[in-house]
Amino acid sequence: LGKLLAYLVLLELGLIVVELFVLYNGGGHGAAAATGLLTGSYALPFLGIVVVLGIIIPAALLLQSKAPAVQMIASLLVLIGVFTMRYVVVVGGQVL
Repeated sequence: LGKLLAYLVLLELGLIVVELFVLYNGGGHGAAAATGLLTGSYALPFLGIVVVLGIIIPAALLLQSKAPAVQMIASLLVLIGVFTMRYVVVVGGQVL
């Protein structure tokens, strides 16, 4: 299950990249939202917590180790990233 989670987390990273491309090419409000995610006030939660802490670090941990403790830590990091992404999308969408 750990390797499956690692691959799904990497798939999530790909879907986030596609979402950003769609936002940038979608028009004025979409480009403003994408800019807000990458350089605005939501850049630190989005890039720092969602991308680095919630995707890259767990994927690296899961692909390197099969230890149950490592899988548990990576799973908790993924959950933190998912909840932060929901917060950024909901609150950021209301503010921007």
